[in-house]
Amino acid sequence: MNALIRWLESEGGGYKHSSGEEYNTLLFADDSTLLTESTKAMQKLLDTVERFSEWSGIRVNLRKSEISGYDFRNRRPIWVRDLTIGEGKMTYLEPMKAFKYLGIRVSITGDMREERQHIERETVKMIKAIDRHQYSPSQMHWAVQVAIIPIFRYSAALAGWTEKGIHALEKTWSRAFRQAWRTGKNTPEVTFWAPRKHGGLGCLSARAIVTQEVVGLMRQSAELGDDLKRAGKYELRRIVSEKGCTTLEAACRRPNGTERNGEKHETCMRGLSITHPGA
Repeated sequence: MNALIRWLESEGGGYKHSSGEEYNTLLFADDSTLLTESTKAMQKLLDTVERFSEWSGIRVNLRKSEISGYDFRNRRPIWVRDLTIGEGKMTYLEPMKAFKYLGIRVSITGDMREERQHIERETVKMIKAIDRHQYSPSQMHWAVQVAIIPIFRYSAALAGWTEKGIHALEKTWSRAFRQAWRTGKNTPEVTFWAPRKHGGLGCLSARAIVTQEVVGLMRQSAELGDDLKRAGKYELRRIVSEKGCTTLEAACRRPNGTERNGEKHETCMRGLSITHPGA
Protein backbone atom coordinates (compact mmCIF):
# COMPACT_ATOMS: atom_id res chain seq x y z
CA MET A 1 0.00 0.00 0.00
CA ASN A 2 2.93 2.35 0.61
CA ALA A 3 3.75 2.14 -3.08
CA LEU A 4 0.17 3.17 -3.95
CA ILE A 5 0.28 6.07 -1.49
CA ARG A 6 3.50 7.44 -2.99
CA TRP A 7 2.17 6.98 -6.52
CA LEU A 8 -1.06 8.82 -5.73
CA GLU A 9 0.76 11.62 -3.91
CA SER A 10 2.98 12.17 -6.93
CA GLU A 11 -0.14 12.76 -9.07
CA GLY A 12 -1.30 15.72 -6.92
CA GLY A 13 -4.70 17.26 -7.59
CA GLY A 14 -5.94 16.76 -4.03
CA TYR A 15 -7.85 18.89 -1.56
CA LYS A 16 -5.89 22.03 -0.73
CA HIS A 17 -6.11 23.05 2.90
CA SER A 18 -5.86 26.77 3.71
CA SER A 19 -2.59 26.03 5.54
CA GLY A 20 -1.02 25.11 2.20
CA GLU A 21 -1.09 21.35 2.80
CA GLU A 22 -2.56 19.16 0.07
CA TYR A 23 -4.24 15.77 0.49
CA ASN A 24 -5.48 13.37 -2.14
CA THR A 25 -5.57 10.17 -0.07
CA LEU A 26 -6.78 8.85 3.27
CA LEU A 27 -5.64 5.27 3.77
CA PHE A 28 -5.82 2.94 6.75
CA ALA A 29 -5.10 -0.77 6.22
CA ASP A 30 -7.38 -1.76 3.31
CA ASP A 31 -9.73 1.22 3.75
CA SER A 32 -8.87 3.84 1.11
CA THR A 33 -10.39 7.22 0.30
CA LEU A 34 -9.43 9.56 -2.56
CA LEU A 35 -9.96 13.34 -2.32
CA THR A 36 -9.80 15.88 -5.14
CA GLU A 37 -11.20 19.30 -6.04
CA SER A 38 -12.28 18.38 -9.57
CA THR A 39 -13.70 15.40 -11.45
CA LYS A 40 -10.76 15.54 -13.86
CA ALA A 41 -8.29 15.14 -11.00
CA MET A 42 -10.39 12.33 -9.52
CA GLN A 43 -10.41 10.37 -12.78
CA LYS A 44 -6.64 10.76 -12.93
CA LEU A 45 -6.31 9.23 -9.46
CA LEU A 46 -8.72 6.42 -10.35
CA ASP A 47 -6.64 5.66 -13.44
CA THR A 48 -3.58 5.53 -11.18
CA VAL A 49 -5.34 3.03 -8.93
CA GLU A 50 -6.18 0.89 -11.97
CA ARG A 51 -2.53 0.93 -13.13
CA PHE A 52 -1.43 0.00 -9.62
CA SER A 53 -3.92 -2.89 -9.62
CA GLU A 54 -2.53 -4.21 -12.90
CA TRP A 55 1.04 -3.90 -11.62
CA SER A 56 0.45 -5.41 -8.16
CA GLY A 57 -2.30 -7.90 -8.90
CA ILE A 58 -4.45 -6.36 -6.15
CA ARG A 59 -7.98 -5.79 -7.42
CA VAL A 60 -10.48 -3.16 -6.29
CA ASN A 61 -13.83 -4.50 -5.06
CA LEU A 62 -16.21 -2.24 -6.99
CA ARG A 63 -19.23 -3.59 -5.10
CA LYS A 64 -17.81 -2.07 -1.91
CA SER A 65 -16.58 1.13 -3.57
CA GLU A 66 -18.59 4.35 -3.55
CA ILE A 67 -18.14 7.73 -5.21
CA SER A 68 -19.63 11.11 -4.41
CA GLY A 69 -19.08 14.78 -5.17
CA TYR A 70 -20.19 18.10 -3.73
CA ASP A 71 -19.70 21.73 -4.72
CA PHE A 72 -19.27 23.47 -1.35
CA ARG A 73 -19.26 26.96 -2.84
CA ASN A 74 -22.58 26.57 -4.64
CA ARG A 75 -23.92 23.94 -2.22
CA ARG A 76 -24.96 21.38 -4.79
CA PRO A 77 -23.97 17.83 -5.82
CA ILE A 78 -21.41 17.28 -8.56
CA TRP A 79 -22.03 14.77 -11.36
CA VAL A 80 -19.54 11.96 -10.79
CA ARG A 81 -21.47 8.92 -12.08
CA ASP A 82 -19.34 8.73 -15.25
CA LEU A 83 -16.05 8.26 -13.38
CA THR A 84 -14.61 4.75 -13.63
CA ILE A 85 -11.86 2.44 -12.42
CA GLY A 86 -10.82 0.67 -15.58
CA GLU A 87 -14.12 -0.27 -17.18
CA GLY A 88 -16.00 -0.55 -13.91
CA LYS A 89 -18.22 1.98 -12.17
CA MET A 90 -18.63 2.53 -8.44
CA THR A 91 -21.85 2.89 -6.46
CA TYR A 92 -23.05 6.49 -6.32
CA LEU A 93 -23.39 7.97 -2.82
CA GLU A 94 -25.57 11.02 -2.23
CA PRO A 95 -23.41 13.81 -0.71
CA MET A 96 -25.76 14.28 2.25
CA LYS A 97 -25.93 10.56 3.00
CA ALA A 98 -23.63 9.25 5.72
CA PHE A 99 -21.21 6.40 5.16
CA LYS A 100 -19.06 4.54 7.67
CA TYR A 101 -15.40 5.52 7.71
CA LEU A 102 -13.34 3.64 10.31
CA GLY A 103 -16.54 2.93 12.22
CA ILE A 104 -17.84 6.53 12.25
CA ARG A 105 -20.90 7.67 10.29
CA VAL A 106 -20.17 10.87 8.36
CA SER A 107 -21.19 12.44 5.05
CA ILE A 108 -18.72 14.03 2.64
CA THR A 109 -20.15 17.40 3.68
CA GLY A 110 -18.91 16.73 7.22
CA ASP A 111 -22.37 16.12 8.67
CA MET A 112 -22.19 13.70 11.61
CA ARG A 113 -25.85 13.88 12.58
CA GLU A 114 -26.33 10.21 11.75
CA GLU A 115 -23.43 9.26 14.05
CA ARG A 116 -25.03 11.11 16.95
CA GLN A 117 -28.43 9.57 16.22
CA HIS A 118 -26.84 6.11 16.07
CA ILE A 119 -25.24 6.67 19.49
CA GLU A 120 -28.55 7.82 20.97
CA ARG A 121 -30.41 4.79 19.55
CA GLU A 122 -27.80 2.26 20.65
CA THR A 123 -27.61 3.79 24.11
CA VAL A 124 -31.37 3.49 24.62
CA LYS A 125 -31.29 -0.05 23.19
CA MET A 126 -28.62 -1.13 25.67
CA ILE A 127 -30.45 0.47 28.60
CA LYS A 128 -33.62 -1.45 27.72
CA ALA A 129 -31.55 -4.64 27.64
CA ILE A 130 -30.47 -4.22 31.27
CA ASP A 131 -33.95 -3.47 32.57
CA ARG A 132 -34.96 -5.78 35.45
CA HIS A 133 -31.51 -7.35 35.53
CA GLN A 134 -30.67 -10.09 38.02
CA TYR A 135 -27.12 -8.99 38.77
CA SER A 136 -25.74 -7.06 41.72
CA PRO A 137 -25.73 -3.24 41.47
CA SER A 138 -21.92 -3.13 41.35
CA GLN A 139 -21.87 -5.66 38.50
CA MET A 140 -24.40 -3.67 36.49
CA HIS A 141 -22.58 -0.43 37.24
CA TRP A 142 -19.51 -2.01 35.65
CA ALA A 143 -21.63 -3.17 32.70
CA VAL A 144 -22.86 0.38 32.08
CA GLN A 145 -19.27 1.64 32.15
CA VAL A 146 -17.96 -0.92 29.64
CA ALA A 147 -21.00 -1.52 27.41
CA ILE A 148 -22.91 1.79 27.23
CA ILE A 149 -20.43 4.64 27.77
CA PRO A 150 -17.96 3.40 25.07
CA ILE A 151 -20.72 3.74 22.43
CA PHE A 152 -20.29 7.49 22.91
CA ARG A 153 -16.57 7.58 23.67
CA TYR A 154 -15.39 6.15 20.33
CA SER A 155 -16.35 9.24 18.28
CA ALA A 156 -16.75 11.75 21.13
CA ALA A 157 -13.94 14.01 19.91
CA LEU A 158 -15.32 14.25 16.38
CA ALA A 159 -19.11 13.93 16.44
CA GLY A 160 -19.85 17.63 17.07
CA TRP A 161 -22.16 17.27 20.05
CA THR A 162 -24.11 20.35 21.13
CA GLU A 163 -24.64 21.37 24.74
CA LYS A 164 -28.25 20.24 24.43
CA GLY A 165 -27.25 16.86 23.00
CA ILE A 166 -24.64 16.28 25.70
CA HIS A 167 -27.15 17.17 28.43
CA ALA A 168 -29.75 14.78 26.98
CA LEU A 169 -27.18 11.98 26.75
CA GLU A 170 -26.11 12.46 30.36
CA LYS A 171 -29.74 12.22 31.47
CA THR A 172 -30.00 8.93 29.56
CA TRP A 173 -26.86 7.65 31.29
CA SER A 174 -28.36 8.64 34.64
CA ARG A 175 -31.33 6.43 33.79
CA ALA A 176 -28.92 3.54 33.16
CA PHE A 177 -27.16 4.06 36.48
CA ARG A 178 -30.50 4.22 38.30
CA GLN A 179 -31.47 0.90 36.75
CA ALA A 180 -28.08 -0.57 37.68
CA TRP A 181 -28.44 0.47 41.32
CA ARG A 182 -32.22 -0.12 41.41
CA THR A 183 -32.88 3.38 42.66
CA GLY A 184 -35.94 5.52 42.00
CA LYS A 185 -36.41 8.19 39.37
CA ASN A 186 -35.97 10.87 42.01
CA THR A 187 -32.33 9.96 42.68
CA PRO A 188 -30.37 13.16 41.83
CA GLU A 189 -28.02 12.96 38.86
CA VAL A 190 -25.25 14.48 40.97
CA THR A 191 -25.17 11.14 42.83
CA PHE A 192 -23.48 9.60 39.81
CA TRP A 193 -21.25 12.47 38.67
CA ALA A 194 -19.99 13.78 42.04
CA PRO A 195 -16.51 12.62 43.14
CA ARG A 196 -16.36 9.78 45.65
CA LYS A 197 -14.82 12.04 48.26
CA HIS A 198 -18.05 14.06 48.15
CA GLY A 199 -20.31 11.01 48.43
CA GLY A 200 -20.89 10.37 44.71
CA LEU A 201 -19.96 7.46 42.47
CA GLY A 202 -17.34 9.46 40.58
CA CYS A 203 -18.58 8.53 37.09
CA LEU A 204 -17.17 10.53 34.20
CA SER A 205 -19.72 12.80 32.57
CA ALA A 206 -20.06 13.10 28.80
CA ARG A 207 -18.34 16.51 29.02
CA ALA A 208 -15.34 15.01 30.79
CA ILE A 209 -15.10 12.23 28.22
CA VAL A 210 -15.17 14.76 25.35
CA THR A 211 -12.30 16.59 27.07
CA GLN A 212 -10.24 13.43 27.42
CA GLU A 213 -10.84 12.32 23.85
CA VAL A 214 -10.18 15.73 22.28
CA VAL A 215 -6.93 16.16 24.22
CA GLY A 216 -5.89 12.62 23.30
CA LEU A 217 -6.69 13.21 19.62
CA MET A 218 -4.73 16.47 19.59
CA ARG A 219 -1.72 14.82 21.20
CA GLN A 220 -1.89 11.96 18.72
CA SER A 221 -2.15 14.39 15.79
CA ALA A 222 0.89 16.33 17.03
CA GLU A 223 2.98 13.23 17.65
CA LEU A 224 4.68 13.35 14.26
CA GLY A 225 5.97 16.41 12.42
CA ASP A 226 3.83 15.70 9.38
CA ASP A 227 1.16 17.50 7.35
CA LEU A 228 -1.54 16.73 9.92
CA LYS A 229 0.43 18.46 12.65
CA ARG A 230 1.12 21.48 10.45
CA ALA A 231 -2.56 21.79 9.45
CA GLY A 232 -3.60 21.43 13.10
CA LYS A 233 -1.25 24.20 14.23
CA TYR A 234 -2.60 26.44 11.48
CA GLU A 235 -6.20 25.84 12.64
CA LEU A 236 -5.31 26.54 16.28
CA ARG A 237 -3.66 29.83 15.34
CA ARG A 238 -6.67 30.80 13.24
CA ILE A 239 -9.12 30.06 16.05
CA VAL A 240 -7.02 31.91 18.63
CA SER A 241 -6.94 34.92 16.32
CA GLU A 242 -10.71 34.79 15.73
CA LYS A 243 -11.25 34.90 19.50
CA GLY A 244 -9.22 38.10 19.65
CA CYS A 245 -6.33 36.52 21.53
CA THR A 246 -2.63 36.11 20.92
CA THR A 247 -2.02 32.85 22.83
CA LEU A 248 -3.83 29.53 23.20
CA GLU A 249 -3.85 29.93 26.98
CA ALA A 250 -5.58 33.31 26.73
CA ALA A 251 -8.16 31.90 24.32
CA CYS A 252 -9.00 29.05 26.71
CA ARG A 253 -9.45 31.49 29.59
CA ARG A 254 -11.89 33.61 27.65
CA PRO A 255 -15.39 33.22 29.19
CA ASN A 256 -17.73 31.27 27.00
CA GLY A 257 -19.57 28.91 29.28
CA THR A 258 -22.67 28.13 31.23
CA GLU A 259 -23.49 26.92 34.70
CA ARG A 260 -25.53 23.84 35.51
CA ASN A 261 -26.18 22.24 38.89
CA GLY A 262 -23.91 24.80 40.49
CA GLU A 263 -20.90 23.73 38.42
CA LYS A 264 -19.26 25.76 35.72
CA HIS A 265 -18.83 24.12 32.33
CA GLU A 266 -16.72 26.28 30.07
CA THR A 267 -16.39 25.50 26.41
CA CYS A 268 -13.69 27.23 24.43
CA MET A 269 -11.70 26.90 21.22
CA ARG A 270 -14.84 25.74 19.40
CA GLY A 271 -14.82 22.46 21.27
CA LEU A 272 -11.04 21.96 21.22
CA SER A 273 -10.89 22.38 24.98
CA ILE A 274 -13.62 21.81 27.52
CA THR A 275 -12.98 22.23 31.23
CA HIS A 276 -14.93 20.20 33.72
CA PRO A 277 -14.37 19.52 37.43
CA GLY A 278 -12.61 16.19 37.82
CA ALA A 279 -11.91 15.85 34.09
